Amino acid sequence: MKLLMISGSYPPQQLCGVGDYTEKLVVSLRSQNIDVEVLANIDWSLSQLNSICKRIKEIKADIIHIQFPSIGYKYSFLPQALSLRYKTIITIHEASQFHPLRKLWLLPFSFNKNLIFTSLFEYKYFKSIFPWYQRKPNVIPIGSNITGPFNFPVSFNGKNTDEIIYFGLIRPKKGLEQVIELATLLKQGQLNYKIKIIGKIIDKDLNYFYKLKQSTENLPICWLTNFSEKEVFDQLSKSAIAYLPYPDGASERRGSLLAVIKNGLMVYTTQGPQTAPEFAEMVTFVNNPKELVNMLARSEMEKVKTKFSEKSINMQSFIKKFEWSEIAKTHLLFYKNFMEK
Repeated sequence: MKLLMISGSYPPQQLCGVGDYTEKLVVSLRSQNIDVEVLANIDWSLSQLNSICKRIKEIKADIIHIQFPSIGYKYSFLPQALSLRYKTIITIHEASQFHPLRKLWLLPFSFNKNLIFTSLFEYKYFKSIFPWYQRKPNVIPIGSNITGPFNFPVSFNGKNTDEIIYFGLIRPKKGLEQVIELATLLKQGQLNYKIKIIGKIIDKDLNYFYKLKQSTENLPICWLTNFSEKEVFDQLSKSAIAYLPYPDGASERRGSLLAVIKNGLMVYTTQGPQTAPEFAEMVTFVNNPKELVNMLARSEMEKVKTKFSEKSINMQSFIKKFEWSEIAKTHLLFYKNFMEK
């Protein structure tokens, strides 16, 4: 089997969550002796359609798998054109996040019989836009942004319990304003916590980052940007508490959430329509920074840690399905069925 994986972005080029996902999937597939060619980080304008089709012909892949959306595509309609020209598999990562007008960009995919969704919520949302799509759900979850071992039950020996971690892309609509509000409230309440913001920045969001950082000069916040995967893992493994205030709530699509859960942090996060019921057993939901400050102010940390360590045993079976080896195996089954059709 020869597989062609198509993504708008792919490391080490432009930072993109879908690009990071694609790289980890490709590595996992290759570890299972699958021949994978990657087509990414190129000019995706429609004027390049013929040259890209020529490249595809040269690759001679048995399967073409497109990841969508991805920052590198920009506003190109080329992925849709390829899906109409070839028999393809399409992974749709976030239909629900599209601007109402841009949802039309998903229209060509609604006629594809081989769609993969990253959560059941995304599948149902796609069906609500295109009611004629009646295929059974093919859901394959994403994996953790940061790989590494996870030990059960969680131990807090040697972990830092007086700092709070935020981990994720540093860009608008990621909840960073709530993290800064938390730091302000901690300082006002004279609570002995510091906040570490760990994340990557893409060029177009640099001004946003500079403004945020400038606004936090007198707050207990440390910014750790563009760290390597190993450096991020080291930071997470030493920490005990995380605050991830996703505007649309915690979900299985959040690689950053999976990473902090896997590293055994006590996670405080937000609940939304995409939040799976299982998360209630692994995280603590808070509506706003003030609610979290009240929790931290009255918490007896030793009791909290003991309770969390007991709960962490239940995480093992849940987190296993987000291991990249398991995700690769599920893809291989899908590819096998695709080739047999």
